[in-house]
Amino acid sequence: MATRGERLNDEGDGGGLTMHCPNCGHENAAGQKFCGNCGNSLAAGCSNCGAENPPGNRFCGECGTVLAGGSPVPAAAPSAEPDTNLERRIVSVLFVDLVNYTTFSEGRDAEDVRSFLSDYFDRSREIIERFGGMVEKFIGDAVMAAWGAVATNEDDAERAVRAGMELVDMVAKLGADAGVPEMAARAGVLTGEASVRSDTNSEGMVIGDIVNTAARLQGSAEPGSVYVGETTFRAAGDSIQFDEIGSLDMKGKELPVSAWKALRIVAQVGGALRSDGLEPPFTGRDPELRMLKDQLHAAEREQRARLISVIGQAGIGKSRLVWEFQKYIDGLISDIYWHQGRSPAYGDNLAFWAVGEMVRHRARIAETDDAASTRTRLREMIDTYIPDPDEQRWVEPHLEGLLGLRDGHVGEGSEQAAAYRLLFERIAAKGTTVLVFEDLHWADPALLDFVEELTDWSRDHPILIITLARADLLDRRPTWGAGKRGFISLTLSPLSDEDMSALVSGLVPGIPEETLDGVAERSGGIPMYAVEFVRMLLGQAVLTQSSDGTFEIAGDLTELPVPESVSAVIGARLDRLAEDDRSLLQDSAVMGHSFSLEGLAYLTDQSIENLGSKLAALVRHELLEIVRDPRSPTRGQYRFVQGLIREVAHARISREVRRARHLKVADFFASLDDEELAGIVAFHLVEALRTTPDAADAEKLLDRAKGAMLDAIDRADDLNAWDQSLGLVKQAEEFFTGPVNLLPFLERATTAAEHLARYEECEAYARRCIEAAQELGDRTAEARAMSLLGTAYNVSNRAKRAVEVLTPYLADHPDPEGDEGLTRAYMALARGQMLAGEGDPAATALVAMQAAELLDLDEVAAQAMITRGTALSSHGRPRESMALLREALKIADENGLVGTKLRALANIGYGSPDPQESIAATNAGYSESRRLGDKSHLQFFAGNWASYRIYTGDFDAPATITEDPVFADAPANWWAQHHAYLSSASANKGDIDRAKDELAKAREFAGDSDDPQLLQAVQNASMTIAWAEGRFRDGLDEALDLSRRFNYSYGIIIYFARNCALTSGDPELIAEYRDRLSELPADPWVRVFRGELEALDQLEKGDIGALREAVRMWSDYWASPHAGIVLLVAGAFSLPSDHPERDVLIGEARSMSNEIGLTTVPIDVAVAQLTRS
Repeated sequence: MATRGERLNDEGDGGGLTMHCPNCGHENAAGQKFCGNCGNSLAAGCSNCGAENPPGNRFCGECGTVLAGGSPVPAAAPSAEPDTNLERRIVSVLFVDLVNYTTFSEGRDAEDVRSFLSDYFDRSREIIERFGGMVEKFIGDAVMAAWGAVATNEDDAERAVRAGMELVDMVAKLGADAGVPEMAARAGVLTGEASVRSDTNSEGMVIGDIVNTAARLQGSAEPGSVYVGETTFRAAGDSIQFDEIGSLDMKGKELPVSAWKALRIVAQVGGALRSDGLEPPFTGRDPELRMLKDQLHAAEREQRARLISVIGQAGIGKSRLVWEFQKYIDGLISDIYWHQGRSPAYGDNLAFWAVGEMVRHRARIAETDDAASTRTRLREMIDTYIPDPDEQRWVEPHLEGLLGLRDGHVGEGSEQAAAYRLLFERIAAKGTTVLVFEDLHWADPALLDFVEELTDWSRDHPILIITLARADLLDRRPTWGAGKRGFISLTLSPLSDEDMSALVSGLVPGIPEETLDGVAERSGGIPMYAVEFVRMLLGQAVLTQSSDGTFEIAGDLTELPVPESVSAVIGARLDRLAEDDRSLLQDSAVMGHSFSLEGLAYLTDQSIENLGSKLAALVRHELLEIVRDPRSPTRGQYRFVQGLIREVAHARISREVRRARHLKVADFFASLDDEELAGIVAFHLVEALRTTPDAADAEKLLDRAKGAMLDAIDRADDLNAWDQSLGLVKQAEEFFTGPVNLLPFLERATTAAEHLARYEECEAYARRCIEAAQELGDRTAEARAMSLLGTAYNVSNRAKRAVEVLTPYLADHPDPEGDEGLTRAYMALARGQMLAGEGDPAATALVAMQAAELLDLDEVAAQAMITRGTALSSHGRPRESMALLREALKIADENGLVGTKLRALANIGYGSPDPQESIAATNAGYSESRRLGDKSHLQFFAGNWASYRIYTGDFDAPATITEDPVFADAPANWWAQHHAYLSSASANKGDIDRAKDELAKAREFAGDSDDPQLLQAVQNASMTIAWAEGRFRDGLDEALDLSRRFNYSYGIIIYFARNCALTSGDPELIAEYRDRLSELPADPWVRVFRGELEALDQLEKGDIGALREAVRMWSDYWASPHAGIVLLVAGAFSLPSDHPERDVLIGEARSMSNEIGLTTVPIDVAVAQLTRS
C-alpha cells in the first residue's frame, strides 16, 4: 500500500493546453509541475486519496472528493508588477508521515481515530515549535514543517533533524500507549532554497522543489527513522551522527538523491562539547530519557518545581542519561538555564560545594580567577538575575561566603539556604531552570537538606532538580524524598543482554559472537563495563580505530580472556600503562576527580610543560579528559573520564606512598590560602593520619591536623553546615584525647547539635564540655557549655529542667559582669523561668541585659530584652514590655540578627495590647520566616496565625496550613498545637464530633509534655468545646484552674472563662469570674474584661450605650466579632425580662453568629436556661 507521502507526490494529468497558477495567476505550459513565476505547485492534492489534480478541478479525478477551494480558479492576467511578498530563502523542510496508520484506523470508531490524530497533531506542533520550527500544514496523517521561513538561524537544519528524531520517538510512544506497537513514523529533512511568502505564516508559505523532494525522501525512509539530504547532513554533522544510505532514485527527479540516516545526537548545537573519546550508542534508557523530557516540560508548563532522584551503581549510565538530556535541551529554542555541580569524594568536608560550582558556572567564574575578578563577575551575575536592590543586598554576602570571599559567619543556616534558593528562583523567573547534582552520595548533609527541601520552598517555580547518586545515598538517608511533592525516584537497572549486545556491537561492528556473549554475560548489564572493555582492546591493539571513527578488529578475539568486573577491566587497562604513566595517573587520583596542572606539578615536582605532554597520553588512552565547557568553573582542568577509574587507581597506591602524596597535596591547597579550601586541607591530612597512624612524626601531624580540622569546622559553621561540623568532630575524636585537645571540638559540637535540634546529642556534648572545662579550670568555657545546655532544654520543651540545672549553678556565680559564658547562662535561665512559669524571669533577664551591654553582646542583650519584655507583659506593665520588645526588634534589624528578629516579632504578636500590631507582627514574622526557610519560627508563626484567624472568626483558615508541605515534617509538639487549633475551629463551627477527634489527636501528640504554651493550646480547645456544647460550668472551672496554674498569659486564659461566664447569664458563674478577674494583674486584656463588667453594670441603670460601644470596639478595633457576640448575649441577660432591647440583642447575636459561621448552640442553651429560671 502506498504511503501518504508517496501518494501526495504522484504525477497528475495536465488537463489542458495551459495551466494558470492559483497563487499568482501566471500562465504555464501544460504538463508543468510548478509555476514558472513563483514556484508554486500547480497540482492540488486530494485530502482523501492524495492524488494530484490540475488547477480548476472542483472534484478529485481519482475518487470524486471535493477539492480545497471548491470552484474553478479563473485564469488571471499575468501580474504587471512583481509580487513583493515573495522572497527566496534557505530553509529546512521536514516531512513526517505515519506508517500503519491505515491499518490502525480500519475497524476503529471514527471518534477514537479523530482523538488519536488530534493528539498526534497537538504533540507534533508542540515538538516542532520547541525546536524553533513552524508547522506549514497537516495533510491527512502527514506533517510538514519549516525552519528559516520567517527568520534564519545558522542551526536551522540541525534543529529540524532534532525535531524529526523527537517526532519519531513521540509516535512510537503514542502508538504503544494506544495499544498499537506497530505504529511508527518516518521523516525526511531537506535544506535548500525555496520561495517563501512573507505575508502569511500558514499553508502555502514555503513553495519549491525542496518541498516535493523532502516529501519523497520521507517516503523512502525506513519506519522509525529520519532521512536527510546532503546539505542537511553537512550542516548537522558536527552534533548528530549519521549513517550513509547512499543514492536514492526518486520519482520525478532526473538525478538520484544522496541520503543519510540520523542515528543519534552526539553533541550540543553546532558540535559544542562533542567528545573526542569513545561514546557508545545510547541504548536501553529511552523510557528514562523520555521521563526526564516530560518532567522538564511539565515543570515549564505548570510552573512547579520537581525533583528526580536517579539512583544506580557506578557505571550504570547516570551521567550518560543526563548528557543525553542536556543535548536534547540544547536543541530547544526556549530559554532553559542549565546548572551542574558535583560533590567530591571528600564532600563531607566541603559544605555546599556543588552549589558553589553552579554559582560559578552561572557567573562564568573560573576556579583560577582571583578574588577581585570573582567579586566582579559575581556582582554582574547578581545584577543580571536579581533585579530587586533589597534582595541583591541580602543575597550577595551569602554568595560571597559560599565562594570564600567573605570571612566569618553570614546569617543563620536557614537564611543561607534561602539565599541560594532565591538566586535559582530568580533565574527561573527568566526561564525553566535545571539543577543537576552529581555524586550526591558524597554530599554534605547540609546540601542534602537543601536539595530535598527545594520542592517545598520553591514549589511555585519552574525548577527541575535532578540528583545522581549511588545506592549509598539511601543508606545515609533511608527516607530520601519520602512524602515530598513533585518527587520521582528513578532507579537505573542493569541493561538486558540484548541491549548490552547492541551497545558493544554498535561500538565494534563484526565482533565475534563468542566475545560478544562473554562481554554481555560478564558485564552484569553495566554499560561502563562494555566501554572499558573496548578501551582495553584498543590499548592492546586488538582493536583499531579508522579515520572515520569506526572500529575494526585487528587481532584474534576468540581467545581473549574477559575480566570478571568493571574494576578488573579498569585494572587490566592500568596494568598496560607504562610505569611512569601509571604513577602519574595515581598522583592525579590523589588530587581528586578534577585537578589543575599547577596542583599536579606541585605534587610531582615536574614542570607544567613536561606534564602537559604526559597527560595528553592519558587523555588519548581515555583515562582523563580536559574540561572544555567554557561555562564550567573547572574549564581547562583535567578530570577522570569515570569516577571509578580514579577509585581503582587510588586504591592501588601503597600506604607509605599514599601518605606522602596526601601530605603534599595538603601543602599545595594550604599554600593557596583560600578559606573555601579548608575542608580539602583537612581531608588530606586526615587521610594521611588514617593511612599510617603509627608513623614516627604522628604527634607533629596530629597538631597540624587539629588546626586544619578546626578551620574546616569553622568554615562549615560560617555556612551553617552544622551536620558537617558534627561529622568533622566525630573524625577528630578518632585521633584526639584529653581535655586540652578535645574541648574546642566539643564546644563546636554542642553548638552544632543545638542548631540541628538534636537536643539529646547537644546535652551529651555540653556535659562533656563541662567536665573538660572543669578539669582545665576554664570557668568561661564551663559557663558557655552550661548556657548551651540550658538553651537545649528550653527549646526542647524541657524548660523546667533548664531552671533546675542553671539555678544552683548561677547561685554560685552571682556576678556575670565581664564573663560572656555566665552572661549567656543568665539569659538561658531567664528564658527557662519564663517558659516554665517559675521564678522571676524579668529580674534574671535584667541581669543578663546589663552584663551583655558591658560586653557589647548585641544578640544576648536583645534576647534578654525579649524575655524581660514578654515577662513584664503578664505583670500589668504593657508599656515597658512593648518598649523592650520594639527595641530588641530594632537591634536585631540593625545587626542582621535574623533569629532574634523573628523571636521579637513572635513575642510582639503574642503580647501586644494593640490587636493591629499583634496581627501585623505575626504576618511579618510568617512572611519573613518563610522567605528565610526558617521552619522552627515558621511553625511558631503558623500557630499564632491560626489562633488569630479563629479569634477573628475565620474558622476555616487553620485547615489550610495542613496542606502546606513545609509543615509535613514538623515535630510532634507543633502537630499537637495545630490539632488543638483545628479542634477549636471545629467547635466554634458547631462540629463537635470533629472537634473532639482533633482534641484527642492533640493530646496524643502532646504526650507527657510539660510545655505550658502547648498545654494551654490543648486546654483552650477543651474549653472551647465546653462552651460550644453549652457546658458553661465545666468551661469556667477549666479556665479558672488554668489561670491559677500558670503565672503568665492571664488575659488569654481568662478570655475562655469570660466566654463561659458571660454567655451563661448565670449570676453565680459571673460572680466567680468577676472575683478571679479582680485578683489578676491589670494587663491589657484584664483591663478590657473589667471594662466589660462595668458596661454590664450600667445596664441596671438602663444605660445601654456603654454596652454598644464595647461590642463595637470588639468588632472594629479588636477585630473579634466572636467576642462581641458573647457580650451581646450577656447584655441581654442583664436586662429585665420585659426590656424591649433584650430580644433585639439576642437577635443581633444570632445574626452575627450566622454571618461568621459561629455555632448558636451556646445562645440557645443560655436562652433555655434563662427561660426556665
